[in-house]
Amino acid sequence: MPNAMSDRRVWLPVAVVAAVGLVVGLVVGVLVVGHTDLVSTGAAKEGASEPSVGVGAIQQYPLRASTGWDFELPVHNPTNDPLQADLLSFAGYVTPFKADRTSRLEPHAWGMIRFSATPSCDVAPLTSVSSVRLRISGTGGRSEVTRALPDSGRALVEHDAAVCGVGSPVHPGDLAGVWLVERAYGPDMYLAGSYLMRFTRDGSFEADADGRLFSGDPAVRSTYRIRDELLEITTRNSSGCGSGTLATWRASYDAAGRLVMVYVNGDCPEGDQGDVWVARRVLHDEGLPRGD
Repeated sequence: MPNAMSDRRVWLPVAVVAAVGLVVGLVVGVLVVGHTDLVSTGAAKEGASEPSVGVGAIQQYPLRASTGWDFELPVHNPTNDPLQADLLSFAGYVTPFKADRTSRLEPHAWGMIRFSATPSCDVAPLTSVSSVRLRISGTGGRSEVTRALPDSGRALVEHDAAVCGVGSPVHPGDLAGVWLVERAYGPDMYLAGSYLMRFTRDGSFEADADGRLFSGDPAVRSTYRIRDELLEITTRNSSGCGSGTLATWRASYDAAGRLVMVYVNGDCPEGDQGDVWVARRVLHDEGLPRGD
């Protein structure tokens, strides 16, 4: 007859082993689950959810003369934490551009990313730039986001079209009259809306930004000539350029009949490739008072 005590001695170790196995399994399971959660959390942090930043319309940078940057892109940070933003690309835009170093975006505020783009004119200018791609960095990780541009990159598109567009040729005598600079790209952007230029049929050129064009004492007195597509302006007397200094522009008319002057080279005013003046004729040279 089996001994009851011996049976308990046989089954007790089995029960203990089973219990230990169950505990070990639970511990291993907890460790595995915990490890999986940690990996998942880490992955989520690296590929953080896309920040809800917004962008505004590209515009000319107002301090171009002192900083060298042509444009700025407004970026809005709607979060409670500061973010870092880098400009990566524009949709379909192949012209090389350079952007300022990472811009800091304060919480619930707009920041600006400054950049410059000098078109090479190897390809036809775009008629629109639909979106911009940014790299956004913050406490939640780093993400690349694409945002639609509110006005299809108008400032950038118009600049490239002015520099690279093939307009109608300018012939001697065509320019006679008074022209108002409507838009200026480059260090002289402050001239837009105020700089008046007068070309006469006899080859004289006068200009002023302070309303003295017909006063007999304009800020600039020069001569000009057209050679093929080049407009050469030689200074006789100017508040900013010495006598005999020369500036050469590539001149054409755009589809709206505006005069487009793309800077080529010169002694004064000095400029860079990509500097452009776009002017509209406001008076024809008929019955205008003659300068001294």
